[in-house]
Amino acid sequence: MTFEQRLPSLKLRHAEADALLHVHAALLHELQFQLRNLTAVVQRMSHEANTSCMQTQITQYTCVCHSLKHISPSGGGWTVVQRRRDGSVSFNRGWSEYRDGFGEPRGEHWLGNRQLHLLSSQGQYSLRIDLQDWSHTHRHAHYHSFRIDDEENQYRLHVSGFSGTVEDSFSWYHNQQSFSTPDTGNICAEISHSGWWFHQCFYSNLNGVYYKNLLGPDGIVWFSWKDSDFYSLKAVVMMIRPRSFRPHLSP
Repeated sequence: MTFEQRLPSLKLRHAEADALLHVHAALLHELQFQLRNLTAVVQRMSHEANTSCMQTQITQYTCVCHSLKHISPSGGGWTVVQRRRDGSVSFNRGWSEYRDGFGEPRGEHWLGNRQLHLLSSQGQYSLRIDLQDWSHTHRHAHYHSFRIDDEENQYRLHVSGFSGTVEDSFSWYHNQQSFSTPDTGNICAEISHSGWWFHQCFYSNLNGVYYKNLLGPDGIVWFSWKDSDFYSLKAVVMMIRPRSFRPHLSP
């Protein structure tokens, strides 16, 4: 076939290719428009999320969303991992809920054992516990070293180096204990209606039932402060921060 004979076919193919290019260009323009819209939505959502939580990279692919940063008398920089203050959230929950976390960062909540493990395993962390009784008296306990194991090891507790304004009811008795919840068969968790690092059973249980009349057999307990496992505290905050943290001091 001569070139002259092939020319009409080549012109037709050229026209078809040109039409396809125009279609592809239009599609590309539409995709770029949609991408710009999606980027704007993501940026807006990210900004809104950052007003209530702070994202810290744990590994290249794993991130954990922290609760609100907490400003305390010891210089700030704390990440709240547990808060009790009004009984609006039930802490009588099973293993999966304590693993994944529940509640709202601005209110009563448990960050989640999975996130707590990831966070406390990325470096050296300290733990601070703020306590308040029904006469509005405040006490705190500080632990120089804090971390928990992974789920395979039942989120075993490692805590030491106590100091504070209240006697220790946590590290000396609960250190090296595995986490238990009412659905794991642990009798202490069952009768306490909560998840915690139970021993036999506890000298502190900050995830107990919230009582508004001070006393309860399975309440929020810090035994060494009130010399009682029936006095249920009014408010508690548990928070952690890197031991390397240094407060910013204004010149």
